[in-house]
Amino acid sequence: ADRVKLQLTDAAGRIAWQAEQVVDTEAYLQLRVQDEPLQRLGAGVYVLQVELGGTTLARQVVKAGR
Repeated sequence: ADRVKLQLTDAAGRIAWQAEQVVDTEAYLQLRVQDEPLQRLGAGVYVLQVELGGTTLARQVVKAGR
């Protein structure tokens, strides 16, 4: 099993949220976000960085208001 690391940074580059989870590399990766601090983040533009097995992917994401 590998570990996947997730991190959200805000427009100023500050870490707004981060998590780490063990994943089974033989199965597809499915993440359901139920983390309360993440759900409480304000609306805005963030950068989501995902690291798994030495590979890192970063994408801009938008959290809409409620």
